[in-house]
Amino acid sequence: MTVGRKSFVLGPGDSVRFDLRLLYSAAATADGDVRLIWVGTSGPI
Repeated sequence: MTVGRKSFVLGPGDSVRFDLRLLYSAAATADGDVRLIWVGTSGPI
């Protein structure tokens, strides 16, 4: 969870929100990455 967040967090808090959506998309493509899905749902939903 921390690794994905650190890698995606490049700018301010606003970036985190936008990245969360990207994480969800990436997770959808990789069914094996369940952790990414959790991070994605933690923001938008």
